[in-house]
Amino acid sequence: MDGSQRGGPPGSRLVQRAAGSLSDAPDRRWAGWSELAATGRLVTVFDPATDRPWVAEPGTAAPGAGLEPGTAAPRAAASAFDVATAAQPVDEHTAAVVLDPRWNVDGHILNGGYLQAVTARAAAALLGNVGEPVAVSTSFAAPAQGGPALVAVEVLRRGGRLVAVSATLRQAGTVVLSSLVTFGSLPGAVSDPAGARERAPGSPPPMPVVPAPDACLRVPAERLPGPPGLAAVLDLAFVPDNSRWLAGDTSAGPAIRCWLCFADGRPLDPLALVAMADMAPPVSFAQGRFGWAPTLHLQVGVFARPRGTHVLLDLRGEPYDGAFVAEDGLLWDADGALVARSRQIAVPPRG
Repeated sequence: MDGSQRGGPPGSRLVQRAAGSLSDAPDRRWAGWSELAATGRLVTVFDPATDRPWVAEPGTAAPGAGLEPGTAAPRAAASAFDVATAAQPVDEHTAAVVLDPRWNVDGHILNGGYLQAVTARAAAALLGNVGEPVAVSTSFAAPAQGGPALVAVEVLRRGGRLVAVSATLRQAGTVVLSSLVTFGSLPGAVSDPAGARERAPGSPPPMPVVPAPDACLRVPAERLPGPPGLAAVLDLAFVPDNSRWLAGDTSAGPAIRCWLCFADGRPLDPLALVAMADMAPPVSFAQGRFGWAPTLHLQVGVFARPRGTHVLLDLRGEPYDGAFVAEDGLLWDADGALVARSRQIAVPPRG
């Protein structure tokens, strides 16, 4: 059976054979495996470390010495993001996913934007031809780490143009997040380099005039003034005039402006925007406050399909003084089109 028919990455094949006992060599990355294997059918998930499918019978404990990897056709073109967000339907309301530990913020805890994208893609895999994510609103309940998880989806509305669903991500029986996702058909982005179009009342804000990504600041992961997170999978280029905080000057306040792209050059699409809205450092870094800033709630609205590989993210915190803070983000593609915006309620780092 072709894995793409069941939501797996294109070109993969499921191995329909009995697996041996796995209890003799469990892998800690697969702590939630029994949750997937208890569904009463063969389950296939993809190991993000090897990008290969693993197949187990119901009741098996964890992939290990007795489990043979499935054969897979070469997939050199597969992006790390596509592999890390892949979902496989288990039944009509549930999809199995494997959370990739590389998409972390501190070496362990996974990034909220990544988790939101995983959940939205799992919902789309279950529903079929529903279009692209237009609006996503997510409440986060618990941190997540790399390993298997399940996404449960309930259709709230299915109309002619839009489909609205509720999707809940669980890991080892614990609710990680709950999302409301609206899918629809998005228009293509309209080029607007540096705000060249005449502005009318109510028109999108123009993209700021900033240097191209190659002329911006890149900081090696080991020299970032906080947890490196995401450094293996994402390329961040900080706009020099807005990034004096990297040298210790915090006078500009809680604001960050940077280009983002996937490290492997994957083109942008609406799902990427759903993730990237939360993939820059928190604006507390620009205040000299480093560390994990747990997201409580994240909303992303997507206005158009982006072009190219880079997105400019402008993040501002207001208010950003207190026990709970807000970040507002605007995202433009490289052609200057405003393609998404976000709002996040978070807990700032301690200290």
